[in-house]
Amino acid sequence: MVVISTVLFSEREQNSVKDFSTNNCSKILSLCVSYITPVYVMKLKDFFPNKELREAPYFDGRVVCYPNMKTIRDYLAWRQLDCKLL
Repeated sequence: MVVISTVLFSEREQNSVKDFSTNNCSKILSLCVSYITPVYVMKLKDFFPNKELREAPYFDGRVVCYPNMKTIRDYLAWRQLDCKLL
C-alpha cells in the first residue's frame, strides 16, 4: 500500500491487498491520471467561473527515473515554460 498525501492506492489480488512495488509505477501513474481528469473538470468552475471548456481535457503521464534533484527541477522548469508558450 502506498500513501501519497491524502490519496491511498492499493491493489486487490484475490482476497489480500498487495503492496505496490517499483514494477507497478505505471499502474500508480494510470490511477493518478484517471483520478485527476474528472476532478479537473468538476473543479474548473470553482477557479474560473466565467470560462467554458472548449474541448475535453486529457492528461498524459510518464514514469521516469532522473539521476538527481537538479535534473528534475530543470525538467519541470522547462515543462512549465513550455506550457506558458502554448
